[in-house]
Amino acid sequence: MRKSKVKEILRNPNTKHVILAIDILIILAMFGFAKLYWRFFVPPVYNFKGVQYLLSAKKAKDESGFLLSLKAKNRQKKDVTLRFASPAIRFVIKKEGKTIWEGAIEEEQTLLLRPGNTERFSIYWDEKDKEGELVMPGEYELEAKLASSPPISISTKIKVRTN
Repeated sequence: MRKSKVKEILRNPNTKHVILAIDILIILAMFGFAKLYWRFFVPPVYNFKGVQYLLSAKKAKDESGFLLSLKAKNRQKKDVTLRFASPAIRFVIKKEGKTIWEGAIEEEQTLLLRPGNTERFSIYWDEKDKEGELVMPGEYELEAKLASSPPISISTKIKVRTN
């Protein structure tokens, strides 16, 4: 197409409306994608009494499993005491609502969190079920249950051996 023809098309007010409509559709598609997959980009956060709890699952460097972590951060300007019964924290892996693996930080905990300080609780999951068999590839639910008063539960989705 010749340059003059392109300029003529671009001068047409209807062409500008079509280009604007295409731009809007592209932006809406991007927001739809972000909304659909946002849970995989942003770990779940739970706030309770000035403490922010953040649950994450990080793939091990050797690809053999996951490091499951729960971080508690004091967002207040004063000290916070955290008290957990035993088991203090249970990490549960579920598939379609059924528990396939469970690990716990057993000891009773009493922690003093200074303002702005963070405490991390972690446990390793080798991608095996309760019977010691490697789980099938797919999406699983990770849930952390804190034996606090009141009990706190936070969950997220993780993908196991999927591309």
